[in-house]
Amino acid sequence: MARTAITDNIWEQLQTTMKAHGCHQWKNDRTVMEAILWKLRTGAPWRDIPIELGSWKTAYNRFNRWSKKRLVAEFFFDLRKEIDKEWVFIDGSYVRCHQHASGARRGFDRAIGQSRGGNTTKNTPMCGLAWKSARF
Repeated sequence: MARTAITDNIWEQLQTTMKAHGCHQWKNDRTVMEAILWKLRTGAPWRDIPIELGSWKTAYNRFNRWSKKRLVAEFFFDLRKEIDKEWVFIDGSYVRCHQHASGARRGFDRAIGQSRGGNTTKNTPMCGLAWKSARF
């Protein structure tokens, strides 16, 4: 049996958000959302979603549809109320990249800097007052 991540309280909030954004209500919405979260948590391919979480194709199609409408970001953004702010950490991590990773040959700088280990980009989320994260 696959481990589930959505509590009843979180599911109620997700349903409210889904209704507010005009999502069609299906019987298996919670199972599909569990499958999507399992995939995002594990990084496994879509086809490896456990059968008890439903069809991988259904999970993929819903995620794809919701992503194109920018609803997945809205779901997670609305759930930030559930975060226990005592345990929130912001990680400013450096990711190594190749010198040609910026892509275009002309144009503005692509924010690639030098460090002892090589070329890097720094990823730092922006937060405002009261830990309200800004969108990227």
